[in-house]
Amino acid sequence: MKKDIENQFLKAYKQFGVVSDCITVIRQRYDLGFLPAKNQLSEKWKEHYEKTLPNVIQAEADAFDNAVIDYADSPLFDEISNNLSECRTMQEKERYIHSLIMPFRELSELLHPEKAPKQRVENELKLLQKDTKFWEQQANSTIDGEAKEAQAQLQATEELINIRNDRYKRLEMISERFFEILQDPTDDVEKTLHVFWGWMFSFANQLDALLLQNGIDFMQMQEDCATYLKTDRMIFDIEHYVGGIELARKYIAELPTATEKSQQKRTKGIKSVEDYLTCKNKYEIMTFLHEKLDNTKSGVTVKVYIKALEEKKYLLPNSRLVPTFIREFNIGCSRMAVNKAFALPIEIRSVKSEIP
Repeated sequence: MKKDIENQFLKAYKQFGVVSDCITVIRQRYDLGFLPAKNQLSEKWKEHYEKTLPNVIQAEADAFDNAVIDYADSPLFDEISNNLSECRTMQEKERYIHSLIMPFRELSELLHPEKAPKQRVENELKLLQKDTKFWEQQANSTIDGEAKEAQAQLQATEELINIRNDRYKRLEMISERFFEILQDPTDDVEKTLHVFWGWMFSFANQLDALLLQNGIDFMQMQEDCATYLKTDRMIFDIEHYVGGIELARKYIAELPTATEKSQQKRTKGIKSVEDYLTCKNKYEIMTFLHEKLDNTKSGVTVKVYIKALEEKKYLLPNSRLVPTFIREFNIGCSRMAVNKAFALPIEIRSVKSEIP
């Protein structure tokens, strides 16, 4: 895969990128951190947030090439489209798409706390409420020591509930304040964040359109990541990139229904060869294996690659490996033929040296 343009664009949205720096400055400026500020900053840190970091932001913003996304013929999406076509399985496509969505997680958590951050706090509160009921029952114990311990635990749990409730309200407040700032920016840092916010929407709409043309639901991909570049699909936002409102409606109508998605989830339970790999460069290994094994009719060839991967500690021995290889690479021989090959003494050193 070629990711030169993609990497440069997404770098701005990742941790320590220009967007993250803008958020850091604004959080400090308006006391919008995860917890309220308790102490004043030293002069050194004041200068960092008021001068040093804004200068870094200005330099990064000036160096950013928005031409890759701002025009109808987007080099960025030409590259993404080519990369998507290189993915051989739906699982590979989904993982690649997820990698395009995840850099926007900080903005997503900030602007849409109702989608994931608040839900996490709600789940924590449910568990704490269960704990409260348990310790309330224990506090009624007739054994003095147990009752005191339960009372202490009950008090600690109630304090945690108060902390989580405060966090819940603060998430909401921070999100509302950032929306106000984005809609009416007052200085270069805030204006920079506003501009990159707009480019995020442009990226989301173009990616949504590209995926629709490939029969993939961008909104579902966001759900998978719990990361949201946009929370609604407006047909007028994507029709230009798809080729017209009629085509946009057609592609949306052809997306899998809830029932079909449920069936797809059950199908996902079937493991692929990639699931058995233990190495870090899984994508590279899978590409290599597809080049070597797709449609082969030789059980010996399958055996050689499995054994070579096992010797390199890239693959753990498993009784399901042979049928999984047969299914994944459309092997033109039976499971029995591959199993028979395992009984043969075959040299694998040359194959082992080929593996990335």
